[in-house]
Amino acid sequence: MPTLSFDIPSQEIRVAAPDLELTIQELWDKSQEFLSTHEAMSVSAFIFGAGKTDLGGGDFVGITVTLVDWCVKFDDRAGPSTVVTSVRGGNLVGRVGSLAGAVQHPVCASDFTFNIINQSTSPALIAAPIPDESFLEVAYDEVNTLIKMGAWLEREGAVVVAGLVDATVTWYNADGSQLFTVNDVSPDANGHFEIEVTQALAADEPYYTVVAVQDASGTVTTRHAVPTAT
Repeated sequence: MPTLSFDIPSQEIRVAAPDLELTIQELWDKSQEFLSTHEAMSVSAFIFGAGKTDLGGGDFVGITVTLVDWCVKFDDRAGPSTVVTSVRGGNLVGRVGSLAGAVQHPVCASDFTFNIINQSTSPALIAAPIPDESFLEVAYDEVNTLIKMGAWLEREGAVVVAGLVDATVTWYNADGSQLFTVNDVSPDANGHFEIEVTQALAADEPYYTVVAVQDASGTVTTRHAVPTAT
């Protein structure tokens, strides 16, 4: 299995030399491992997968992975000869900003490499599902040290307005220590939970939140980075 590292500032998934090949399944597995680490707590989800539906008889629909704002990069080579690198075992797609954003190439350029993406196709047209996600908007009143939050739940790309139970928002410092947690059980008619907390935020300090919104179908938990307070 190739050695992968995740460069957060450059948003690159790097394949270490001398590895020349990466499978979609390896990319997915290693990315999920990374997102579960303490290092990735301030990183928004950037990889989404679809496929692998069991068609029966040992046949499965191929896997499609979409990278949002991130890309795969094979290590630069010293040259002067060029090496061929490849991504295989499914489909790899790049998007900007969101799953519905503009298409971008999912493999970053690197010195003295030539990359081939062996995309897989099938006779079926399969729409990539939109993942369920809990969202959070934040505004900070520095004078009154007041954090104003709006939380909501989307399933299949639509805001949930019926059957909502509660929303829990937990804030964390950059070192992983918990800053505070708050719960609200009164969404408005548009499915939004409006929450206010008196809490001072330090300037130039990153924070991240874990937002859990529950409805009749269960709880959806999503992690969000919070812009630095100024």
